[in-house]
Amino acid sequence: MKMQLLHHLRNIQQRAGAGPRIRWGGNSQEGSTLYPEGLESGDLIDKDTSRTKTPLIDYDLTLFYAMSNISALTATEWFIGLSFADATNQENVVVVMQEAKRILGDNLSAFQLGNEPDLYAGSAARRPAPYEIDDYQREFEAALSNIDALTQSTLEEEDRTKYLGPSVCCTWSPDDMDAAGYLEKFGSQLKAWTVEHYPQHNCDLNPTNTIKTPEETQDLFSTYLTHNGPLDYVQQYISTANKATDMGLDVFMLEFNTASCSGFPGLSTSFGAALWIADAALALASRKFSTVLIHVGGRSGFYNPFTAPPGGQPDKPNWTTGSPYYPTLVLAEALGKSNQSQVVDLTGGVLGNVTNEQAPAYAIYENGVATRVVLINYVSDPSGANDFTATLTGQSSEKVYVRYLTAVNGVAEQEQIYWANQTLGKSWESTGQLWGDVSTVEIPCNEDGTCSIPVYAPSLAVVYLSEEALRNSTPDPAEAAVGGSGNEEFGSESPSGSSSSGGGREGEESSASASLKLGWTLGSSLLSLGLGSLLA
Repeated sequence: MKMQLLHHLRNIQQRAGAGPRIRWGGNSQEGSTLYPEGLESGDLIDKDTSRTKTPLIDYDLTLFYAMSNISALTATEWFIGLSFADATNQENVVVVMQEAKRILGDNLSAFQLGNEPDLYAGSAARRPAPYEIDDYQREFEAALSNIDALTQSTLEEEDRTKYLGPSVCCTWSPDDMDAAGYLEKFGSQLKAWTVEHYPQHNCDLNPTNTIKTPEETQDLFSTYLTHNGPLDYVQQYISTANKATDMGLDVFMLEFNTASCSGFPGLSTSFGAALWIADAALALASRKFSTVLIHVGGRSGFYNPFTAPPGGQPDKPNWTTGSPYYPTLVLAEALGKSNQSQVVDLTGGVLGNVTNEQAPAYAIYENGVATRVVLINYVSDPSGANDFTATLTGQSSEKVYVRYLTAVNGVAEQEQIYWANQTLGKSWESTGQLWGDVSTVEIPCNEDGTCSIPVYAPSLAVVYLSEEALRNSTPDPAEAAVGGSGNEEFGSESPSGSSSSGGGREGEESSASASLKLGWTLGSSLLSLGLGSLLA
């Protein structure tokens, strides 16, 4: 297995106290078939790309064994996508479920039967139009009944009620599904109520709905630099998320990123996108979402958290870590290791010259006690005129601790991004290990219990309200890496920690509601990266 992949996953495990969640699925799951006896070609995966943009996938058990090995090293949990292409024939689906459970064991978290059914109508290998919610629910009910009958003697009941649904994205709204009685019909068989959603798309759908030009992308950038975007993003889910959690279900965002169809060049690879992803994930968490998965595309995807190099290029042994990876580190530390975190959106008012929509703020509580605060400044201004100071009140400790997510050249920066002064390097330099010394800024609090936190333009600050909160978010330096760096010249040194008083821009001194699990969706994306290259 590639050490670069394992390091990216292990970074999350060390901060969150649990492994990341990875969904293997997406549109490609609908045309996927497992061959337990192996493929005639002898390959791990065969892709037939002759029929549609989304290839038909044949695979063997090596895939599940690879997943199991990854979990053994990084505690990764898996969501497995099941084909719903033929709602009347679930025999191969049952084989997938049985083998996945046998090989993955407790690292198998759930099954997703069907992906984005609201886009089935008229699409290749899906359903003839019209295809309505009632059609979907009728087929879904029949499929579940058929699977249940076929697995009575081979799967425990808890494994036959581990489904994710409805996983709609686009044309059927949560309210539409609720009005159709989805939760009442299927709630007892679900592990979680799930949706997929992007704020924009960059898809070549038809002559009047094409890939956006660089100029159009530039015009969109400002919409990602405000808290209003994440608020609009989550608004449509609030009612149904409340209903689902009242029924005892988890609520998952199975797939999101800056824009569907691989994102936007320049925008999706930027520091501004990293800030937006952190903001959107926390907005979802504050409204009862407990798992948020960032989508990973193929090697040409702009929005990838990490990308393997093209095969056959020995001069590029390492990977590219994209800007969307950095917020996963930030959020893992902000939420801590207790798995009891609750997120509250504190945004409001004006901080200096920065309005509330440019300066979102969140509090993280654990067991009813505030332990951390996240502060974001979207404004890109190296002059310092749009830095602001947030005042925390009611603090009993003598000091708080702050780590910053920063970039060298503002929100447009593509590569030189730092979390607590550590980075994963530029394109094709990343081993998946963080390089540099950890910087934790100590800020003294006043006798009246107030603490002044500088937030630079642009940046994200995580404020740890106690030494215990900091300790519970910090990787143990004694933990060994999962393997060699893959490049002994870069990132081979073990990161060491340091604390400093004050902090901020280089050369300056500063003045004195649901837990959330993180992960990635690796669907046809994982296959496009090439399982061969991931596992070689």
